[in-house]
Amino acid sequence: MDIAEADIVEGLQLVLQPGDILKEIEGLGNGHIQDLSDIPALEPDFQSFAVITLALTDLAGDGDIGQELHLNLDIALTAAETGHLVLSSLHTVNAGSTINRIIGMFEKEEEKQIRIRLADSLRWIVCQRLLPQIGGGRVAAFEILGSNLRVRDLILQGETEEKTFYDIIEGSQAFGMMTFDQCIAEHYRNGLINKETALAYASQRAALGRAIDTIRAAKGEKTTSIEGLAIDEGYEEPFK
Repeated sequence: MDIAEADIVEGLQLVLQPGDILKEIEGLGNGHIQDLSDIPALEPDFQSFAVITLALTDLAGDGDIGQELHLNLDIALTAAETGHLVLSSLHTVNAGSTINRIIGMFEKEEEKQIRIRLADSLRWIVCQRLLPQIGGGRVAAFEILGSNLRVRDLILQGETEEKTFYDIIEGSQAFGMMTFDQCIAEHYRNGLINKETALAYASQRAALGRAIDTIRAAKGEKTTSIEGLAIDEGYEEPFK
């Protein structure tokens, strides 16, 4: 499922480390929004539903950034809970760390309530990394996390060694999700990046390394530099 084609009319959508696509609509927050009534009137293009963009970065430099982030996050969640479509950007390294960072911005005594609110309102998280491309330029790699029962449960309960957001995303490609490593592996398969670049930008180098070896093996390429190995024909013969 393509997110761009999905029928998304409410909830919280986060774009991480965005390019120019959101630059024009960033800045609504600017540290000056105190409640939903302060949000400017929307363009006629959005008559079918309200689109509210709250900037969680590039905040005004004349205040406490922590307080402003906390305020804007609270407003974003409130808007999403009341049926608005909230789009925002946030700088983190991947989808799982985004959720953990949002929760960590609130006081410990607020954590349980914030987990409930976030689990109910979050719809998608889209992360981006720009990789050097073979031949020049850059190519974008994406990590996409969508909301489902497993994701909501993990937001509520928190990650463990046995259950992580990475594991859920990795096993949910059929539902429109992908990890950075899956996207990077596809770029490598298509000849857009080399192996060194792929591993340098990996989230889990071992997992991506195995995926690259599978791709190379399918193309008939060597996956190891070890050569000349042979079975010892006399290995099982009794000692004399």
